[in-house]
Amino acid sequence: MSGAEALTLALPGMLRRQRKAQLWVAVIFATLVTLLYQATGGWQEFSAFILFLPPLALLLARTVSGWLRREQRRQALPILAGAFGLNYAPDNKDFFPGLPAGLLPAGNRTQADHVLEGEFAGAPFRFAAVRVSHMAPSGDASHSPGLLFRGFVLELLSLGLPPKLLIADHLRTRPGQFVGPVLSTEGLTLRAEMNSDGMDYGLWAAPEADLPGARDLLENVTRLAETEGLQLYSLRAEGSAWYLTLRHAPEVFRFSGILAGKARLLADVRGASDEIALAFRLAAGLLRAEQGLAAPALPK
Repeated sequence: MSGAEALTLALPGMLRRQRKAQLWVAVIFATLVTLLYQATGGWQEFSAFILFLPPLALLLARTVSGWLRREQRRQALPILAGAFGLNYAPDNKDFFPGLPAGLLPAGNRTQADHVLEGEFAGAPFRFAAVRVSHMAPSGDASHSPGLLFRGFVLELLSLGLPPKLLIADHLRTRPGQFVGPVLSTEGLTLRAEMNSDGMDYGLWAAPEADLPGARDLLENVTRLAETEGLQLYSLRAEGSAWYLTLRHAPEVFRFSGILAGKARLLADVRGASDEIALAFRLAAGLLRAEQGLAAPALPK
């Protein structure tokens, strides 16, 4: 199924559901106004409540719009993911157990949304929008950093067997085990470092690893994040897979809700398609970076 066919399938249903939601808002609001008028006993008494009607209408519209946006995502994203040959799940509690320690900050609350699974160039991958937070027990606010990470996580099976390594900002790393935003470099040694997007990134690897292309890998991965307008959080190679994490804007797969016209909804669907395609672009960039690790570029 092509992207155009996916748009054709997704958009009519979204428009029908939107019109129904608009009708519900109108009917509910009219019913509330009628009941209020009858309860007050006449126009003079009812007029005292007129100033409260616009906020009531706004609250009702926002409530229904929030529900509608969730329904639009639920309806459109499986169709769009299918157009790319991907499996889609709105959330997946089993996403985190497969991730290596030290990839994300350690928190006690995790959430993986919009999970995509598929293949790129024969390499299986998983991709999700992830949140990690840490909340202290009730009554102890001194060690409660709150939201630690919000971004994308890509797990990509390597075409080879990469050495164990970590790329992250120096300020977020140190040896040891922690709860919070710090990533552990325990057992790894610093092999390369560079500044990118105002961050001082380092590449740490196992002491015995032969990494002639360490600097190239670091440059390629940071460039990949910059190209997509995202901030690199970490890259880890563990076992036979690569794990890439990138910070993103507060909301992904955004739909405009109850007041959007057809053109706006079409733009929302295209935006969601581009965010799904991001998984492939990141996978392609990561595989290219892996090749550079094995065969570093010659100095100019």
